[in-house]
Amino acid sequence: MRCLNTVNGEGFKQLYQALIDSGYKYGLAKLSKPSVEVLFPDCTNMSRSIKQIANEYRLKMNDIWREDLKEVKLIEISTDYWRNSYTNENFLTINIHYTKSDNPVTYMLKTLYFSGTKSGENTIRIIKSVLRSYGLDQDGKHVIYLTDNASNFISGLKDEDVMMEFAQENQPDSNDEEEDDEVDRYVKSKLIINHEESVLNWWKK
Repeated sequence: MRCLNTVNGEGFKQLYQALIDSGYKYGLAKLSKPSVEVLFPDCTNMSRSIKQIANEYRLKMNDIWREDLKEVKLIEISTDYWRNSYTNENFLTINIHYTKSDNPVTYMLKTLYFSGTKSGENTIRIIKSVLRSYGLDQDGKHVIYLTDNASNFISGLKDEDVMMEFAQENQPDSNDEEEDDEVDRYVKSKLIINHEESVLNWWKK
């Protein structure tokens, strides 16, 4: 164990600044790069400062993807349930995916405590509530929900476009010499997609 004064050490500051620089260099969102001095002004208020900066960064990120979505028409929503093994509390994470300038973009919209049953109806209700909280108008977007094969979740998405996960062995051989486009790969992998014709029409665009 070492005391929190460790963060004032020059070696720690250099290490942390290097991590910040790497994230800024390779990250997609080019926001103003913070310095270690801003992140750790004092060891006594370290956690408070980090939380404040994280909230400010989150607001900036929200502005970025909201601006992106003015031009994006096809988006994908994925979710993940997970449990805190120490407290047995359940949580739900909601992610949004879309393509910008031919590059895939993913943002985690929210992770929230989930106390209800993991039914499809409850899950989709929470997802849509989170999307509305971000001002995302689903009527103006083509939304695809990525899910596993859990029947309870699928039942809640019966009126939505759903893309189910599939096993790696169902994908075409990566060593195949034939060059397939995205639609051909979809056909060969036998993905289970409801309303599949409308999804394929989006790909063809």
